[in-house]
Amino acid sequence: MRRFYTVMTAVALTVATVFSGVSTVQAAGYHEYDVEKYVMNQLSAASVPGVSVSIVSDQKEIYSATFGVDGKTQSDYVLGNLTQSMTALGVLSLAEDGEIKLEDDITTYLPKYSALKGVTIEKLLHQTTGIKKETMLDQVKAEGKEGIYQNAYVNYSILGELIESVSGETYEEYLTENILDACGMTSTYSLRQNPEMQEEMSPAYKNYFGYPVAAKYQYNASDQWATVSSGYMISDVKDMGKYLQMYLKEGGDVVNPEDIAGVLQNTVPVINKSKEDSLYGTEEAYGMGWMATQYKGTDLYYQSGVLENQMTMMALIPDKKIGFVMLFNGGDYLVGKQLMEKICVGVTDILLGEKAANIPSNSYLLQHGLIDLLLLIILVGCSLPIFMTGIWRKRAAAGFHAARLVKDIFIQIVLPTAVLVVVQKEIFPWKLLYRIVPDVVIVAVIAIALLYIGGLLKLLRSVAMVVRYKLDPEGFHASLTVQDGEEVQAGELMELVLDTPDKSEETEAEVEAAAVQMQQDAASQTSEATETPEVTETPEATETPEATETSDVSQTSESEQK
Repeated sequence: MRRFYTVMTAVALTVATVFSGVSTVQAAGYHEYDVEKYVMNQLSAASVPGVSVSIVSDQKEIYSATFGVDGKTQSDYVLGNLTQSMTALGVLSLAEDGEIKLEDDITTYLPKYSALKGVTIEKLLHQTTGIKKETMLDQVKAEGKEGIYQNAYVNYSILGELIESVSGETYEEYLTENILDACGMTSTYSLRQNPEMQEEMSPAYKNYFGYPVAAKYQYNASDQWATVSSGYMISDVKDMGKYLQMYLKEGGDVVNPEDIAGVLQNTVPVINKSKEDSLYGTEEAYGMGWMATQYKGTDLYYQSGVLENQMTMMALIPDKKIGFVMLFNGGDYLVGKQLMEKICVGVTDILLGEKAANIPSNSYLLQHGLIDLLLLIILVGCSLPIFMTGIWRKRAAAGFHAARLVKDIFIQIVLPTAVLVVVQKEIFPWKLLYRIVPDVVIVAVIAIALLYIGGLLKLLRSVAMVVRYKLDPEGFHASLTVQDGEEVQAGELMELVLDTPDKSEETEAEVEAAAVQMQQDAASQTSEATETPEVTETPEATETPEATETSDVSQTSESEQK
């Protein structure tokens, strides 16, 4: 059936092209089958396992389909950052009912977050609290600069707790009663609320060195980084299409138009990200769960999210009364994320009547190949100290000493330990990194372990040599061969280790200089022996020519005297 549908689509496109003389993109702005054709062509180039797409207007669903390994548009995905706009609407609903005020201090309602005293509900909505991205909920504090947008799941996790504290209901119950049911979103939920729905979720894929590996999402109630209200609501493309329609209708019968305008247009500038780093390559502002920008002269609102094994994106084009959502079941953060974002931009271009850029067919393999090669080089480099211990032991004879050992221990034990601590404390917790880039963390752990092993081997062998020498210096007969077959006995080696100052940098030069000096001395002695030979006593029977000649002269002289 799928094959038949594809053939019929191709026939329809061909007929339309023949009779109109131009492509469907150029004719009426866009056609939903242009989106289908484009997405299908890009999936293999981006190495995406699967994606679900929905396009809606303010009046109806225009198109929905799923491509790749999963063929059901009802398959459920974790929404990631797309959840946050739902949380924002829930908070605005409480404010509309007079239950809270956006300018109130969050500690008024949640006193347990005393470290956030002075942080208002509105700052949490705009994510200008100074909370860093890697902050855990149980360690929350405003360490950054207030007033500057910085995406941190904790902001919306706290807002979820606010909804529960003020309403007296669970986050899911309040959202369902006030937004989801009114939108007709019957397939939107959380695993905290409905754990039995695990089997309905789309198969998702983690990436290991460029290869997708199936990995079902498991809800973790103790997760302190992201909670249901900040990123872990679950839905399908059909429900999310209904959600976007509510925005295109300016709230319809669900939400007040003022609240819709608030989450979209009440924005703060995004100044800590360049245009090149933004999804559309434009300047952006952050509303309440939405990014606002201008793309090719058109107002555009969007949000995207990347989780352990999925990526999601939704966008609104109010001028055209159209919106779309794309839910990917692959979570390759290193390469796939950028390529999936390019697909989203391409779909936007098609909906705007523009030509969409194609992803080069070798782009994914080339980029991941380079990354994998770099990771391999790191592993090989960190394993060299283990395989070069024999060379290290031989170098000891040429001037090995404690200073060199200290340097090796610093490089192979102290520095890796510092990397572990700095990454954990200042960059991103290792546990969270493993959820996002598991292959990189695996390589990092193995590399650090190899450095540790190499450093410990050197340390243990050095200690063993010192101990053996101290216990029995005369009986310690081991030796190490050096240049020209000479040997340094164990006692001499220990003296080098224990007593010799640091001359490791000069060792090889000294050895060469000594060898040259020896050659020069030998040559000098040979020359002297040739020029001034030694006179030695010889037996009478074996006189030298010089002696014979001298004897003849003496005899002649005696004869003349007579």
